[in-house]
Amino acid sequence: MQWLVLTYLFQTWGELALSPIGLSAFSRYGPKRYMGQMFGLWFLASAIGGVMAGLLGGEALDGGLETISPVFSFMVQYYLIIAVVLIGLSFVIKGAKENAN
Repeated sequence: MQWLVLTYLFQTWGELALSPIGLSAFSRYGPKRYMGQMFGLWFLASAIGGVMAGLLGGEALDGGLETISPVFSFMVQYYLIIAVVLIGLSFVIKGAKENAN
């Protein structure tokens, strides 16, 4: 039971730390005309992430414990690819911000 409480506690702390930073970045760098849509996009991305987590969790448990390892292996590979793409995009965004100033 303690692991469940700790899991929710860490997830809540992470959300409380990440959400204000993300919303601040959206309000600072997003187009002022589309501020409402930008905030909606932030929450839509969070909702899609929750749906994907549920789908992946359901896939992992359908085949029993032996299928969990390949699912997590796929997730690690997928997230590493996404991290490389986001690092590349950060250089593009940084350059665009410098050109805008």
